[in-house]
Amino acid sequence: MNWKHMTTFVVATILSCASVSFAQTAAPAVDQSSLVAAVAAGDTNEEKKDSASPSTAPAPQPQAAPEGKIGRWFELQNFTISTRYRNVTDSVDGQFLSQNQHREIIDMKFKFDAKGKYSLNAHVSSGYYFNWAYADSGWGKGTAHSFPILAHDMAPFKAREIIPGVVNATVNQILAAQYAGAPPEVLAQVRAILTPQVTAQVTPIVTKQVETAIYNQIKDLNNQGWNLYFRQFYFSAKPIEGVEVQYGGIGFNRGVSTEMTSYDDDGYLVGGRISIKRPKQLFFNEVSITYAYLGDEFKPNFFRRTERLGHANYHQFLVRKQIGTRAEASADYTWQDRVDMMREAIKVNIKETKVLDWVRFETYQRIGDNRFVGYSDVYKAGNGFAFQAEKTIKRKLSVGGGYSQIDRNYTALNPGGKPFGYAINGDRTGVGDRFFAYAKYQFAPEVSFDAYFSKPVHMNHDEFTWNKRYFTAGFIFDAKKLIQKTGLLN
Repeated sequence: MNWKHMTTFVVATILSCASVSFAQTAAPAVDQSSLVAAVAAGDTNEEKKDSASPSTAPAPQPQAAPEGKIGRWFELQNFTISTRYRNVTDSVDGQFLSQNQHREIIDMKFKFDAKGKYSLNAHVSSGYYFNWAYADSGWGKGTAHSFPILAHDMAPFKAREIIPGVVNATVNQILAAQYAGAPPEVLAQVRAILTPQVTAQVTPIVTKQVETAIYNQIKDLNNQGWNLYFRQFYFSAKPIEGVEVQYGGIGFNRGVSTEMTSYDDDGYLVGGRISIKRPKQLFFNEVSITYAYLGDEFKPNFFRRTERLGHANYHQFLVRKQIGTRAEASADYTWQDRVDMMREAIKVNIKETKVLDWVRFETYQRIGDNRFVGYSDVYKAGNGFAFQAEKTIKRKLSVGGGYSQIDRNYTALNPGGKPFGYAINGDRTGVGDRFFAYAKYQFAPEVSFDAYFSKPVHMNHDEFTWNKRYFTAGFIFDAKKLIQKTGLLN
């Protein structure tokens, strides 16, 4: 069933049922504000959603300014400008990145009607990659300047897979040319002598060839510049209270999960979603169905991905439930390019303990093994989890941290990233077992400082990982709050 047919069927069903049941029971209004920026550039919790990354509490829902001549039509939901220092070392402790970056995030809505039931929504940001909204400023050793280091450090890991076959083929050629007709026992003796000799000669040659091939593959992926991209641009319709339909360039619905066990906060989709928030009728606070296309990792601009509206390689079915006033949980089934995933998460408010404000536990299961055309690896079934806790100290300072365990084959969601240890979940999390910690200090309503650090608990020395240690620190300026003070949007 394609997206158009599915949408027609589900909407028709909703409207026909809603005309009877929903009209009879008026439920309290549910906050239907658009998605807040999936702020991230793949980094510190500070950076994701500005003050609410996977490591921090969800950002407050954007508040519309008092309606005026502009406010009737236009709603600015988020506008932040950020700068930070980022330092990343790879598996061999090579300093892959040591740089300054900038990020601009704008979330806005154009309302066709005064109540905003029908609207065009946009999420605009810097950053050239699927999971990086931060872009290189040009100061320091950024992505383009670091690619030779990455290629050099990664080459020996990839060459190990190739060298045995090259050595075996070379030894066989020598034996066939110089020892034709020799008895098997002689060939075995000669092979034992030749193999280490050929290995010593072949290894540096193959490694250099692999290094060149890796560099040529990644050299043009430049994240420098000051361009802004419409990562999301979609039409939203709320014909019935508690029901919303989105279509166009949309974001992910992670429920209570974070980017650590799902998709990066800066990621994007092309397609549609139906979200029903009618707990009195459906028990769950939200039931969401998404049919979309996930891909084009280096095309952050939605207007270069519009041809994907006719395709769907991503299906998600999600439910979310508020448990009293203390806890919230969600679960979803996601199918992406033949990869079946289940995710569950729960967040619990424990502020009364005076030790922590809240804790979150999230987990995932990848069902069945997967193989992909063009890739020799088998991506085994697997699972992982993340635990996170946070505490606010005297209102201005928030500190938090946790532990994540993401299996290497999570890269089944982007097979080309496996050799690099690069997945499309939060890029500062990536794969592996690691501790992370973060802090945020609010200097003023418009200015905050964030810092984030993560390092692995242990590593498989036979596998390369681009982000073994990850550190960022920087400032976030909330331009929206300053604009609101001027009254320009009223």
